[in-house]
Amino acid sequence: MAAARAFHHCEGRLYVAQRHIEVLDGGPVRLGQWISNARRRKERLAADRVRALDALSMRW
Repeated sequence: MAAARAFHHCEGRLYVAQRHIEVLDGGPVRLGQWISNARRRKERLAADRVRALDALSMRW
């Protein structure tokens, strides 16, 4: 989630390429893959996670 927030802060959007890697203090995060998985699994995500992604203008 931190990588998604960082990307949104820099880009102003959450449209992420499938192979995008976001680099945080802890190292590289495969954000594109993470977003893709979240889209496929929306029905199984916790409600607070869905709300957090919606707040970042997630395109489901």
